[in-house]
Amino acid sequence: MRIATSCPHSPDTHQSRKQILFTLDLTNCKSCINLEPMAMNIPHYHINIFWDDAESCFVAEMPDLKHCVGQGDSPQEALEDVLETRDAWLDACLSAGEEIPEPQYSANQRA
Repeated sequence: MRIATSCPHSPDTHQSRKQILFTLDLTNCKSCINLEPMAMNIPHYHINIFWDDAESCFVAEMPDLKHCVGQGDSPQEALEDVLETRDAWLDACLSAGEEIPEPQYSANQRA
């Protein structure tokens, strides 16, 4: 899997602050990104990465995990941040005795 490190457009060319620039399906890239930290069986959640004009950075979100968001100066940094946030989110969920939610989001719908 290859992740673009910059958007081909300047940020001001995007029509909306939440225009999705990249969507990632990490199903087959275990060699690229560690999807199983903390020895958990982590479901493969959909990730949206977009430029946010208000925050002046790239934002990565996992729509299936409420408030699971990462930010960065590049799409790669935002991805790395959201994966760390995911790990903390799931750890908190398990620590509270709650079940880990199953992926529901489809790339055909918006968060």
